[in-house]
Amino acid sequence: MKFKIHFSRIPFCLILIFTTFSLFAQNPTGYIATWKGDANAAYSIVHDDYGLEGADGIWQYGDTIAYNRGIKFVFGVYTDLCESRFVQPNGYSNLYDYAKNVMIAQHGHEIANHSSTHACAAEKGWEPCTFGFGESGWGESPLGVDLDVEINEAHNSIVNATGFVPKYYVYPYDVFTNATNQRLEDLGYIGSRTGWSSSSADDAGAGYHREGYENNDEANFFPNSNGFFRNGVQVFNDDDADMNWQNQLVELNGEIDNIIANNLYANREFHNVGNSGWGHVKIDAYRGHMDYLKAKVDEGKLWVGTASEIFTYQMQKLKYSANINYVSSANRIYVTWTAIGSQYDVDVASYLSSLTIKTPITVVVNLDGLTGNYIVNQNSVDLSPDQYYTNDGKMYINVYPHEGD
Repeated sequence: MKFKIHFSRIPFCLILIFTTFSLFAQNPTGYIATWKGDANAAYSIVHDDYGLEGADGIWQYGDTIAYNRGIKFVFGVYTDLCESRFVQPNGYSNLYDYAKNVMIAQHGHEIANHSSTHACAAEKGWEPCTFGFGESGWGESPLGVDLDVEINEAHNSIVNATGFVPKYYVYPYDVFTNATNQRLEDLGYIGSRTGWSSSSADDAGAGYHREGYENNDEANFFPNSNGFFRNGVQVFNDDDADMNWQNQLVELNGEIDNIIANNLYANREFHNVGNSGWGHVKIDAYRGHMDYLKAKVDEGKLWVGTASEIFTYQMQKLKYSANINYVSSANRIYVTWTAIGSQYDVDVASYLSSLTIKTPITVVVNLDGLTGNYIVNQNSVDLSPDQYYTNDGKMYINVYPHEGD
């Protein structure tokens, strides 16, 4: 598969009129950017407990503060409370109505499944994930009706109330089992935020790259063989909540500096935006953090994406590599794709087709001194101008490799 950058006046081809002359043959090169836009790092924000009174600051403050700076986040829905609480956010009929019509439709945030009752999936030996003799979490054997309640019924609640099919699961207390992740895979989920697995033998050696809290993901972080991602997590907890807002801001922005310096992906776990609630981030700190994110995005150093955006970018990066070939006699640069990642049993076209939230990869072409006017096409169709741009001698093109020649 390939798309073509042409340098002659041929329909559907990139046109380039040379404005410089070189005694040396040009040799354009290129690659798929590690992160979208060739940023240095990637970052996601996940707000837990949407629906809980102690997390109403998500819609009261966080939603608008982030949106006004062009930042999207994920919000995990506590579905029983979204169904039962009588509250009218900003005049909308209920929490789901506001989520559907404002946070999703207008502001581009991604809704996630955060269970029906916020119960622990597995025993961990610390409150509230402890059980008496003969008891177990809803994700541990023997699996029963509670698994359906916490995953399937919560899933259906979101779909019925918003029309949006969630693809990301946020485990209560970040405790999971392989069985619960398998149920999510069966439902078409592409990933989950997981901190600690069950200590039971069937979950030993889960085969992922990360476990536990306060972890980032390296640029080559990977899914299981079926393409299901588990990401690391940076937790904003009660110790952080006890800080004044200035120190909260130092911690949050310091992590951004860290991932930019080290080419990482960080998934930041938040809860309430305000002065109360577990792990709350104060409004001034949240606003300052969003300002910092916007500044780093504008500098080209940071990509802030939702979970589905990060995962779909990563999956394409794991399944394709880019080849660059310049044919000077035809005035064309060809970008072709090589299939890689056979260890991941994923057909990318099918993988992406069921998703509402996804993102193309960025292919970067170093033009090696070629200048002029140009048109880019893929599969004989011109790309729209917002899909590509040039900067400092490079062209940045956002495309889905599976979409053809």
